[in-house]
Amino acid sequence: RAIRAGAESIHPPADQPYGDRSGGVTDAWGNQWYMATPL
Repeated sequence: RAIRAGAESIHPPADQPYGDRSGGVTDAWGNQWYMATPL
């Protein structure tokens, strides 16, 4: 959803070995956002 709104991917969503799925984007103002959810 963030990418469709104009954000740029800096870390595509991926399953991590510690049990989370995480990814990151940079928004139109240069802020970096990292998101994660437990698997």
